[in-house]
Amino acid sequence: MTEYRRITDASGDEIAQGSVFVPFSGTEGYTPVAYAPYVLATAIGRLFGLDLPELMFLMRFFGLLVFTAVTAYAIAVTPALKWGFVLIAMLPVSLYNRVVLSADGAALSCALLITALCLRAAYKPRDGRVWERSLWMTLCALAKQPQIVFVLLELMVGRLKELPRRWHSLAIVALPALVLSPLWVIGVSADVAAWRVRAGHNYPPEHFDPLWKLSYMWEHPFHFPRATWIALRDWGAPLWPELIGILGWQDIPLQPWT
Repeated sequence: MTEYRRITDASGDEIAQGSVFVPFSGTEGYTPVAYAPYVLATAIGRLFGLDLPELMFLMRFFGLLVFTAVTAYAIAVTPALKWGFVLIAMLPVSLYNRVVLSADGAALSCALLITALCLRAAYKPRDGRVWERSLWMTLCALAKQPQIVFVLLELMVGRLKELPRRWHSLAIVALPALVLSPLWVIGVSADVAAWRVRAGHNYPPEHFDPLWKLSYMWEHPFHFPRATWIALRDWGAPLWPELIGILGWQDIPLQPWT
């Protein structure tokens, strides 16, 4: 903040020219759901005329407050593994993700809560509130697109042989996530990802056309399995330090022998 004050005091005329839109790198493909607390904090900060550093601190505080509250609710409602939830919530990387401007805090807290709600519904079906699970399942899937896999948790709420009888509740919980998350990918995220990759590697635009990919896979059936193997072979080793970093501080520097 001291450095910011020094810069603004030295060039106040240039900074006072007006607001400038600057992309927040890495956020383009995510839905606004993950950033809802930050948006609210921004609106409040503008009402009070906060400057950039104070506004950033307020946004981070709101994120920490909201995502910690969601996590605390998950710990409160889960009928089992409470200390496991506490341990996950208190990992250094979890604390870090809740306090920075990131979609990770929303993704983790929503994942913990929907897991807790599904566990509660499995333990005590009468306490399983369908519309509550539907809301948080949708938010969980929209926080980060890969989290759509959490819809499978709904299958543990009852026995598989009972699925034909409870298809209505299953649809209420799973369908919003299954519809909205892919729609966002088709409408926004896929184009953003293609733009980012193309900007960095100068790939032809047609390489991001699904029909072109299908035809290429048909003509070269071994290309993608080979590319996957090469990626795991060349980049598999750094995944272990990254895994250890998730349990400690993210991107923690470690020697290869560790």
